[in-house]
Amino acid sequence: MNSIKTLFSILLLVVVTQFNFAQKQTLFVDKNFETVMQQAKLEKKPVVLMFYAGWCVHCNKMKNEVFITQDVINFYDQNYICISADIESNEGKLLRDKLKNKLLVTSFPTFGFFDYDENLTNTIVGEFKSEDFIREGFTNLDSGNHLENVKSNFEKDPSNYDKCFSYILVTKRTGFNSTSIAQKYLKTVSTNDYYTEKNWRLIANGITDFEAPEFIDLIRSQNKFEAVISKKRIEKKINFVINDNFANYIAANDTATYKKNREIATKFKLRAIDSLLFHQDLNLYERANKWNDYDAVLEKSMTEFGLKDAQFINNVCANYFIYVTDKKKLEKAVNWEKVAIELNPSLDKYVLISNLLLKSKNYKEGIEYATKGKEFGKNLGFNTTEIENVLRELIAQSKK
Repeated sequence: MNSIKTLFSILLLVVVTQFNFAQKQTLFVDKNFETVMQQAKLEKKPVVLMFYAGWCVHCNKMKNEVFITQDVINFYDQNYICISADIESNEGKLLRDKLKNKLLVTSFPTFGFFDYDENLTNTIVGEFKSEDFIREGFTNLDSGNHLENVKSNFEKDPSNYDKCFSYILVTKRTGFNSTSIAQKYLKTVSTNDYYTEKNWRLIANGITDFEAPEFIDLIRSQNKFEAVISKKRIEKKINFVINDNFANYIAANDTATYKKNREIATKFKLRAIDSLLFHQDLNLYERANKWNDYDAVLEKSMTEFGLKDAQFINNVCANYFIYVTDKKKLEKAVNWEKVAIELNPSLDKYVLISNLLLKSKNYKEGIEYATKGKEFGKNLGFNTTEIENVLRELIAQSKK
């Protein structure tokens, strides 16, 4: 009887394994890009390349749910040669670098469509359902939708709004800047026709550079656009461009451009922009480990821009605890963390303020906050080991 059960278990395992193997996607597999392009030339067939990461939830979902769908398999097998590249592998990194002037890979999955002469024709990014993924592939089969043709159509008629907008969207998909495209069209628009919902749509999608005169004009002439567009949408655009551009300057260690454009931005004397710059300044100095400059920014503007957000305060004070040794600066952080506790009390905030007080050698007040924190945590059923350890250290130091 036991042998029959064992045999049945083995047969069941074989069936399950065969079923899982049958379900394994074979549409996008890692292959050599140059070899595939040679095959594409021989077969006169376009190529679609998927850049993925093993940790990417969206990549894995498409592999497990979309690429095994028969409709997707049939369509892409018939119309394309499909390959993939793991962005974390040496081959994937080299390929990404090789294609960087055609295709920018900044998120996953990224799909690049190529003709058999290795020209990029289109790009799509993100997770797609089966029908949408097929639709994107079908759209790319029409050469009129290819990047070079969309570009050519616009350049022949730069005053054509629809052609300009199409070119902007295709360019954005490849990850490249579309500001110069929008500018070329906007130069053909008369002043009387400039502040319209139609042109706002183009500016919102096409103008991405902080230095662009069109973006500067948007800030200065915000009220003119508000006549046709909601204030909320305009503010959202301004916030995005400033944050995106200044974050890029920081990431590139381009402090010269950062400071030059910061000076321009402050001249608008708008509270919303000053608030954005406050946070970007902190990012700049935190990244550069310039904690005196970091402290100077907070000293000047924390009360105006930072003391209503408990999580922000907590993050700032955590930096003071880790990186700052000056007693007066630590005392300042203690006062900010008190505000954070008032706004939104939590055990981690009590732990942090207790540690700040320990570091600044204010043992008496530290014991008070650590005791409060321990009671707070106990009442909510939390593990209070960490704050109890801080409390013991505070008591020990106070006796010396």
